[in-house]
Amino acid sequence: MKRKLGYLGFLGFLGLLGLTGNYAFFGLFNLFGFWALSSRQKSDELLKSNTARAGLNAFIASLIAVSLTIAFLSFSKTLEAAAIALAVIFMVQLLTFIISLNYYENRGNI
Repeated sequence: MKRKLGYLGFLGFLGLLGLTGNYAFFGLFNLFGFWALSSRQKSDELLKSNTARAGLNAFIASLIAVSLTIAFLSFSKTLEAAAIALAVIFMVQLLTFIISLNYYENRGNI
């Protein structure tokens, strides 16, 4: 599985489509980061465990945020509120994952 994820790095070349005028394609350059997964490093079980636990925390935060957002958007039926809510949900997911992973990694024990 680890070796196969490295091939997703080739999708980073799709970022060159941003030169056609649609600047949203430039974000696809981030897919080059998958090449880092194809390096010859040993497996770190504690990091995998901490990443899985942090991902679970982010998933739970996402479920709560989406539920609250759907309830909020049923009262406010504007497209601008939906766009802002989508950005807030994404921010909550990322921050929850990053803070959880840092906490688990700095704690040091299982």
